[in-house]
Amino acid sequence: MDFHRFVLFFSHSFTEKWSFKAELEIEHNFVSGGNGEGELEQAYISYLPYDYLGF
Repeated sequence: MDFHRFVLFFSHSFTEKWSFKAELEIEHNFVSGGNGEGELEQAYISYLPYDYLGF
């Protein structure tokens, strides 16, 4: 079985104002010997000091 593309999404809220989100992508499910690929597609930390403003 070969997953052509498999995406995992991770999320964690440290507090109500701080959170972390990341997306990991694995292509062709084996990442060794030059076959397949693993990538960190995106990752960010969010800070929401107010309901109407975030960074």
